[in-house]
Amino acid sequence: MTTLFVFRHGQTDMNKQRRWQGKSVDSPLNDEGRRQARLLAKKMAQSRLDIIYSSPLKRALETAQIIGEALCVPVVADDRLTEASLGDTEGKTAEDIRRLFPKEFADWHNLDDAFLDARFPHGESKREIQQKMIAAMTDLAQRPYQNIGIAAHSAVIRYFILSMGVRMPDIPHDRALKITFIDGVFRFDG
Repeated sequence: MTTLFVFRHGQTDMNKQRRWQGKSVDSPLNDEGRRQARLLAKKMAQSRLDIIYSSPLKRALETAQIIGEALCVPVVADDRLTEASLGDTEGKTAEDIRRLFPKEFADWHNLDDAFLDARFPHGESKREIQQKMIAAMTDLAQRPYQNIGIAAHSAVIRYFILSMGVRMPDIPHDRALKITFIDGVFRFDG
């Protein structure tokens, strides 16, 4: 059995402005984001992490490094954990996206299976994101570790846990989601 502690990066200025970052926007944490990472490190102190795998984007990698340093755990960047390509929405505010792409915006936020192929122009579909994450997480869960931290991003986490039937529209910046991997199956434990 492997336990994954999956967490979203801390806040960035773009998060605060409600701007979507996606794969091509590489924002650093702001002071609040660093505070959230330190708080998360305290919350995860009893998790006995062996390693943390992180998206290479600044916001996730800095979060992972803060936690790794606090818990004396190595951090390894993994490109497969990079945020999804959100296409023409990247850098825009949620309000702008809703106005420019009303149908796509509504479909993107609908977590029913019938909407897994929703995408924004020039971006990945939710199904593509989900399949990419299942493959990456399966590989990481089969590494020779018992407790693994995963530093990633909102969309990739949301659609990964949706594959387990968990509907979480908002992924918090300061909480690790516990997922177990037993006999090739992921289970969401909270």
